[in-house]
Amino acid sequence: MTRVKLQDGVHVIKETKEEVTPEQLKLMRTQDVKYVEMKRVAEAKKIERLKSELHLLDFQGKQQNKHVFFFDTKKEVEQFDIATHLRTAPELVDRVFNRPTIETLQKEKVKGVTDQTRLKVIYCFSFLPLNFVSFFFSWKTH
Repeated sequence: MTRVKLQDGVHVIKETKEEVTPEQLKLMRTQDVKYVEMKRVAEAKKIERLKSELHLLDFQGKQQNKHVFFFDTKKEVEQFDIATHLRTAPELVDRVFNRPTIETLQKEKVKGVTDQTRLKVIYCFSFLPLNFVSFFFSWKTH
């Protein structure tokens, strides 16, 4: 309850402190713990739901995706380099998601899960001029 008091002609609201018993403290603490636990479980369920909605990119039992390229001659097939065709680093060719181009690699960092050894090689190429990188990859395949 609140009590109003006049001091020097001004209303002053004086609140009385409610005493909290030890039982009430225990109840509040258990409610806090239960609330945190409920939120943790809700977040865990949300994470699982979002994971289940992801494309199962790395799932072993899944049918292998196919990326078909068409050529006119056998010579084109022999000279074909998937990294130069997709304009990406050879280390990122096997990524089926978020496969950045060389131009993107020069502008920003690689996003997503990548091995540290691959990341070092990609990082080295990101500082080179684009024409040198494409020359290097075309020279490397011949």
